[in-house]
Amino acid sequence: MDVPHLARVLIVAANDGLRGSLHGAIEAAGHDVVEAADALVALHAYQSVPADVVIVDVEAPGRLAAPDFLRRLRGVFPDARVITLAGRPSFRGSDTLAVTHGLGAVRALRMPATREQLLKAIDEARTTRLN
Repeated sequence: MDVPHLARVLIVAANDGLRGSLHGAIEAAGHDVVEAADALVALHAYQSVPADVVIVDVEAPGRLAAPDFLRRLRGVFPDARVITLAGRPSFRGSDTLAVTHGLGAVRALRMPATREQLLKAIDEARTTRLN
């Protein structure tokens, strides 16, 4: 018997290991998972088939920085529900998670996060009321 997919989750992370571990944990919980190694590719993927939740590694290099991705995504899809991920904040500059939260991310997680924290963030993102 097939397990129903709870949500379609788009993972955006340049690091193969991070994408793989997120994919495994999220899929094991019954969610349908799509991956993109680059935010520009993810933007096109979302435009083709929107996801219920987008998870973005804000520190991932690519053709489109996470804040720009978030601005463009939310500009076209104001109901997009985004969770941002990052490691420890840098003492040299601004906190990227705070910046992305200010741009409309509904949740922000510090990595490493536990499987339970990740799944809770997905559930909360799906039910968060957007302005």
